[in-house]
Amino acid sequence: MVLKQSPKIKELTFQRLWLFLSILILSSSCVSSRVKEQREKVIASARSFTGTPYKWGGTTRAGMDCSGLTCNAYRAIELELPRTTDGQATTGKKVKRKKLAPGDLVFFAYG
Repeated sequence: MVLKQSPKIKELTFQRLWLFLSILILSSSCVSSRVKEQREKVIASARSFTGTPYKWGGTTRAGMDCSGLTCNAYRAIELELPRTTDGQATTGKKVKRKKLAPGDLVFFAYG
């Protein structure tokens, strides 16, 4: 089976994802030093991929997609996420929107 990439997927750029992750992670001022250090490592790891081209299903500096970026970024704190967005969205626990905290990954569907 050959999967075709939706044109809408291309609209989600690393810059948009990066901005979202940065705001989410940096918006908390009351965090333990360990958690703050972990967040900083994730941010530094994600930033190190700036300029990496988008490649659907990619996981390397030659090209990666959004779930590849989150996998690589969270690996900096030794947290292994599933490779796919579907896998990441069904891992962990659900959090109500009002209870979101920096570091939470937010998934949505459209269309």
